[in-house]
Amino acid sequence: MNNIHLNYLTAILFLANVSTTSLVNAKERVREKIAVHLSNQITVTKNNLIAVLQKEHNKNLLINLASKDSTRASDVISLVTKKNLVDLATAEPGCSFLCKLMEKNPDTTKHFIPLATENNIVDIAKTLQGIVFLITLIEKNPNVALHLISLVTENNFISLAKTNLGSYLLCRLMGEDPDTIPHFISFAENNLTDIVKTQKGSEFLYRLIEKNPDARQQIISCIINNLDKLIGSWSGRLLIERIIKIYPDVRQQIIPYITKNVTRLIESDSGTLLIEDIIEKNPDLVTENNFIDLIKTGPIFLFRLMKKDSRLIPHFTRLLEKNFTALLHDTEWKYSYIFDLLKEKELGHVEQFITLVEDNHDHQQQAKGCYYLLKQLVDNSDTLQKIFGINH
Repeated sequence: MNNIHLNYLTAILFLANVSTTSLVNAKERVREKIAVHLSNQITVTKNNLIAVLQKEHNKNLLINLASKDSTRASDVISLVTKKNLVDLATAEPGCSFLCKLMEKNPDTTKHFIPLATENNIVDIAKTLQGIVFLITLIEKNPNVALHLISLVTENNFISLAKTNLGSYLLCRLMGEDPDTIPHFISFAENNLTDIVKTQKGSEFLYRLIEKNPDARQQIISCIINNLDKLIGSWSGRLLIERIIKIYPDVRQQIIPYITKNVTRLIESDSGTLLIEDIIEKNPDLVTENNFIDLIKTGPIFLFRLMKKDSRLIPHFTRLLEKNFTALLHDTEWKYSYIFDLLKEKELGHVEQFITLVEDNHDHQQQAKGCYYLLKQLVDNSDTLQKIFGINH
């Protein structure tokens, strides 16, 4: 008897389980087949929603249906899925359709929130419409900001920071929840050189510094530690120039690095432009020790500096005089940039150089090199030939 009751009970539980499973599956099948009838001719499904919305009349009908009662609203909202969210949110008329639904019924956001994931957040933020959708979502539901922040990972942070709209979203999220700032700063530090590869990424880092005074020195220290890599890119140089201009104390932090690496930095155009301004204001960075290398590496750089500020000429002239013998070893034409300028600005120095040549005239091979240099300054080649004893 007990066995009969036990079997009976087991059968009931089995049937109950089958019924429950069938019910859940049935609901899923219904959800998959949800359709909204706009008219006898038009039935809207998740697969044709975007096509139907192309007509303004259809869009308004759907919005009105969603406003009538909770059942119809649920049917309309259920047409929006993970699969079509990106296409809807990032272009019209999809974006305005989603935003209107949220305006009519803020509870709609509860359906949209889980559809935004760490895999599609970057794609949504690629267009202005996508940003409008996300911001509307944030404004209609205070919990959305925290959800979106949770979607920002180290991998997609880089992609967001390197675009104008993506960086705007990150800044907005920091404004919504200041506690997330250290989180984002950590991502920025770990991926600094990658982010700065684009101008938008560079601008984002500047905004990060500007909006977070407490973390400013932390980020600037990271930038200084990566100057080598940053100076190599135009956007990196622009970031450094901007920081130096706004925060004079940073200039003093960067100068020791410039002093140590000035010769190597001018090997790239971006490095040259970065330190040009710094050297102009700090001419002592060009020293007797690095002057020869600077001439060999970047005479045009020195030429431009002297042309920009003629007060640098006496300083550079003294360095030329101190290194004159070493200069005799090289006859490269590029020195003419320097000497042409000296001729133009300081004609009196010609006599000084001739005196230096006479002092070194016994070094015939070296003097031969100096002949070409001075020829840039003196038109009378007979005078030079007498000094050097060279026939050309």
